[in-house]
Amino acid sequence: MYDQTRQPVGVELHLGFFTNTGRPLQELTILDAGCGTGSYARALAPHVGRLVGLDLNSGMLAVAEKKLAPYPNTELHQGSITELPFPDEHADGVMLNQVIHHLPPDDGFAALRSVFAEAARVTRPGGVFVLHTSTKEQMAQSYWWAQLIPKAAERLAERLPARFAADGVLEAMGREVGLTCGGVVVPVSEVLQGEDYLDPSGPLSKNYRDGDSTWALATEEELQNGLSRLRGMIEDTSIDSFLARAERTRKTYGQCLFVWFRKGDRAVDIEH
Repeated sequence: MYDQTRQPVGVELHLGFFTNTGRPLQELTILDAGCGTGSYARALAPHVGRLVGLDLNSGMLAVAEKKLAPYPNTELHQGSITELPFPDEHADGVMLNQVIHHLPPDDGFAALRSVFAEAARVTRPGGVFVLHTSTKEQMAQSYWWAQLIPKAAERLAERLPARFAADGVLEAMGREVGLTCGGVVVPVSEVLQGEDYLDPSGPLSKNYRDGDSTWALATEEELQNGLSRLRGMIEDTSIDSFLARAERTRKTYGQCLFVWFRKGDRAVDIEH
């Protein structure tokens, strides 16, 4: 199951970003757009005034509902991140965590531009939008098992922006809708699958593979070829050096990055 092999990374980063609204966290309404099974919502709910979760998948919302039951300051809605079912200036902060790779791929990132426009629309002036995603380079370099299913990893990478400098694609999308980039943070020590990530036999289990949607993009032939290669490396013990090399690369690129924006602000320096 997805929750067994994924953890909410960067929770402290989110809380830090949302302090840039200039208001106490306990007074903020935060929208978790694409909340999935509610892991981030549950992590942030004790720290904010109100937590609103939204997801298109009813099955994930059912899991999130159970997870958030102890928190009376939370609510869940079904809907799309490209057409948020909320009025203008509804929230003090909006966050999207590892969601945009589910958007349909297209050359101009039209769907992603819609996400930015909707996030800006429902955010109050001075509010904060946080985008947590991975880049093409991180997808290729920072997930050891991506080398087992390279074509699937390439398919997912097509939906992600390239690593960007100060005038990159995400900052430009923000400017188009009145969002000013406040910073880019790459937490190189974080791994999305937690302690299970480096389990060499992990990909042999469907539960492990369900922890990342890249596996679902592999054809059956690609999957079986990748698993066969993995079994061979485990058998001849070359998996140890393979993982060691992969870890050195991951610690250089990081698996993900956080980009935060403030609505209606002057330009500020970007942290790398």
